Amino acid sequence: MKTNRYFTITKEHLDELAHHLKLAKNVTSYRRIQAVMLRGEGKTIVEIVSFTQTAPRTITTWTQRYLEEGLQAFMTKN
Repeated sequence: MKTNRYFTITKEHLDELAHHLKLAKNVTSYRRIQAVMLRGEGKTIVEIVSFTQTAPRTITTWTQRYLEEGLQAFMTKN
């Protein structure tokens, strides 16, 4: 299980995210899944912002939604 200050994710969830990243049908879903996956791999918010060019608050929102709703959070929104 990967963990950091505010985000913990299992290897199974990382594998599931990687699978869905390959299946993402639009840039928005891809970017959201990618950000959560990077966070789950232990990257900091600053590193993810640099890599994805996404606002820090947005990264935090996406990771929180993932924790609350799972992948479904990204499948229902565009």
